[in-house]
Amino acid sequence: MAACVAMLWNWRPALWLDEVATLSATHRSWGQLAGMLHHVDLVHAFYYVLMKLWVAVAGTSAFALRLPSALCVGVTIWALHRVALRFVTPTIATAIATVAVCLPRVTWAGSEAREQALAMALAMLATLALLRAQRQVPKSYLVGCDGAHTKGFEGGKDVPLEAHGLAGVWSR
Repeated sequence: MAACVAMLWNWRPALWLDEVATLSATHRSWGQLAGMLHHVDLVHAFYYVLMKLWVAVAGTSAFALRLPSALCVGVTIWALHRVALRFVTPTIATAIATVAVCLPRVTWAGSEAREQALAMALAMLATLALLRAQRQVPKSYLVGCDGAHTKGFEGGKDVPLEAHGLAGVWSR
């Protein structure tokens, strides 16, 4: 449902400047893409590589370029629901997920061809993995692994992962 909400009319607005940068990256050869990432946008490297592979299969229409973001929003909301189920009743967890789907930042991330929705999905999957691992893995190991994760995200997107490290320390 969340992916569908994010996809509503997403093929209608023209691509904006940052989305055109994604499109430009997908049209480069692998060597040109590596060169671009070496000199310009290393922070976007993982996303551009994924999008280059995606475009080879799905094409370059606005709908095709934006679909992965909508799917990532779907994954984000699913993982949020799973996390919420660990702390609240199923009814409240569903309400939390429903409210999250309606947040403008979430629907915006799901309707553009940029990496924000992917970052949200990875952060929520990391949270879900942390909660599952806390039952089986020593907490000192989790804090170290989580610290390593934070280096892979650009400014601001590492906050949930840093919070994981703090949660591991506080739960000792």
